[in-house]
Amino acid sequence: MSIKQPFSLKMSAWKLSIAQEKGQVTIPAEIRKKLGLKKADYVAFVETDQDVLISPQEIVAQEALDEIGQILKEKGLTLRVYCGLLIVTELAQLHPAFLFFNPMLPTFK
Repeated sequence: MSIKQPFSLKMSAWKLSIAQEKGQVTIPAEIRKKLGLKKADYVAFVETDQDVLISPQEIVAQEALDEIGQILKEKGLTLRVYCGLLIVTELAQLHPAFLFFNPMLPTFK
């Protein structure tokens, strides 16, 4: 049996696991410890052109929140203000007259 190496990594860097009947694999203890994974933690699987990357879900969510935070900062908004705008938008969809009572609402382009 040969192992296809998509990257030029030394074989000593590889950690192997055997796929079980239902597709389950055990993440080696050394990697779980490095990633801080505990029982019932979520992980994300991201397909690339050559491989599949595994990332703790908390990290993926944190990166997304950081990106959202940066976008809001560039627009001069805080998360609190943005969430308020979302609520107002939802209320306006329920009853358009709601907007008449909020002349300070900005418009988004």
